[in-house]
Amino acid sequence: DLVQRKLQQLAGECEEVPGRNMTSKECLQFLQQQDDTVTEEDYKNALVLLLENPAWGVALYDVNGAPCGSPAQVETLGATLVSKSFMCCLRMAFYNVLNHVIVLTAIAATLGGMYYGIHWYMAYKEEQQQLLYQLVDKITAIVKEHAEKHEDAWVAQVHVRDMVIAPCDRRRLAQLWQRAVSFLELNESRIRTERQHIEGESYLVWRWLPGGATARSRVWQGRAFETGSGSPRQPVPSTCLKIRNMFDPDVEDEADWSAQIQNAILEKCEGNNGIVHMRVDTSSKEG
Repeated sequence: DLVQRKLQQLAGECEEVPGRNMTSKECLQFLQQQDDTVTEEDYKNALVLLLENPAWGVALYDVNGAPCGSPAQVETLGATLVSKSFMCCLRMAFYNVLNHVIVLTAIAATLGGMYYGIHWYMAYKEEQQQLLYQLVDKITAIVKEHAEKHEDAWVAQVHVRDMVIAPCDRRRLAQLWQRAVSFLELNESRIRTERQHIEGESYLVWRWLPGGATARSRVWQGRAFETGSGSPRQPVPSTCLKIRNMFDPDVEDEADWSAQIQNAILEKCEGNNGIVHMRVDTSSKEG
């Protein structure tokens, strides 16, 4: 019983110990310290009992660390059952609770960091969207104002950039500027992107298109000849007729605007079977 309790204490010790097992010599010395009447013969008899009763929780090993079947081969003894002291159990419980607290704290910190990270990203994205809209509004106002005050209805993109973004912010806001340029190209019908030569250099420019010009109807705007009583109609000395001021090529952006003009003329000339050919010069400045 003394050997069993001693080995169980060694196996369940919380602190670092030289070994969890006892040699046969150490075990005999331990028994003699506890009871000086113990002899080597008594010790051998105890080993025989331990070999015959493995359920007592003491294993016997030879010099190679393998279980042995003879008392003469026993080199070390070890416990198969563990007995821990109260302080050891208390310490292990404390470490177990502390480990769970650390794990839960790490999980909570990770989830909290993810939540605040997503919240910050959404707020940042919304802020960038508002900055984009503000920049687009400034660009639109500048292009419109320039078209109203100058004969040429276009202005270079780089000039507009220099007016709305300070030099110290141009590198930092370069990506925002490109987003605004792309937004205008895709979503703003009043501004058209072109390429113009300014003082010998090619620039991308924005041309302002009046909002009402694209929505106007294709109607006849007046008489081609004065037909009053005092002014008889004069014969046309040609088989061809040229009509001007039917459109402005700078503001026409509908896909079939030339066909609309032809239809308007044909509608006005309904009943005249002498029309054999009609063409709209889409690049003419005279309309």
